Amino acid sequence: MTFTYDTDTARGKVRLLIGDTDSDSYDFEDAEVDVFLSQEGSNVYRSAALALRTLATSKVKLARRVRLSWNLEVDRGDMVKNLLALADSYEAKADQDAPTEYWDTFDDGLDRFGVDKSKYVGTT
Repeated sequence: MTFTYDTDTARGKVRLLIGDTDSDSYDFEDAEVDVFLSQEGSNVYRSAALALRTLATSKVKLARRVRLSWNLEVDRGDMVKNLLALADSYEAKADQDAPTEYWDTFDDGLDRFGVDKSKYVGTT
């Protein structure tokens, strides 16, 4: 069971994004953060989003409304909603940083004889 936090590493950046920076009370082992990184191709934002979704899954067990007194009620489901919203924002950030490939046509159909019948929208 290891915990390291160094923001010069991808693991440390994921920990920073998900708020898992306290060595006395952490949510993920180093090996678990490394799994998130390997599953998401070392993309820090996508890895953080995956970690937050995993964390939200574990917190669902606690997601219930608790009445502390006749006029005070705490909805622990908000915690899960907030984790998922943050995961969505990290995925959007990862999509902004990703390279985009553009196609030059909107129809790439060939007729039954193999003749290109595409309607080109770019330069030919």
